[in-house]
Amino acid sequence: MLSDLIGIPFVRNDWAPWSHGILHSHLPLRPGMTRPIHVVRDGRDVMVSAYYYFLMPSDHTPSALTASWRQRMPFDDYHDIKANLGQFIKIFNQYYKVGNKAYSWQDHTKINLLCENSIMIKYEELLKDPHQSLLRVLDHLGHVHLREQIDTVVKKYEFKNVSNRNRGEEDISAFQRKGIAGDWVNHFTTESLSVFYSYGTKELSQIGYSLDTQPSSC
Repeated sequence: MLSDLIGIPFVRNDWAPWSHGILHSHLPLRPGMTRPIHVVRDGRDVMVSAYYYFLMPSDHTPSALTASWRQRMPFDDYHDIKANLGQFIKIFNQYYKVGNKAYSWQDHTKINLLCENSIMIKYEELLKDPHQSLLRVLDHLGHVHLREQIDTVVKKYEFKNVSNRNRGEEDISAFQRKGIAGDWVNHFTTESLSVFYSYGTKELSQIGYSLDTQPSSC
């Protein structure tokens, strides 16, 4: 959306110093970056999304990547996410590394919160009011004069327009799997929630997520 709004390239997962554009990456923010944007999402939803991305064959995940992660997690039924999620979180946080060091969602959030010149945008706020979220970003980047174009860009990237499905209609083989927030309550159990919390809970609270919500069933 920002690429369309500002009219510069969308540079995905490319840290090359000569790259110019909206740089997207899951790596931590670094000192010296120009006006970074920290997009945050409930870490419990992130774990569900990661499960589907790394373990379920899809139109956007390289088959070799899926095979390598399945080799680490030889579950009997990969569709039984409730039974597998706790073990997935343990193994995922053991093998997902940055700088050859195990790297959890909590680690990522903690580092990014230290970046003083960044702006934080919550995924849930972006879903609820994309116009306001983008207006905040444009102000952060010094492009508030483009505000009149926001509605056109938001319409272009609505979930239904990019997925041909209504928000909440799931397709586990698609990159835009479901398009909602808070779905973790339907996949976590008390046990898997305890595993996730073992890596830290302060980070969830620091970015405004409640620890009181419980899985829908165990």
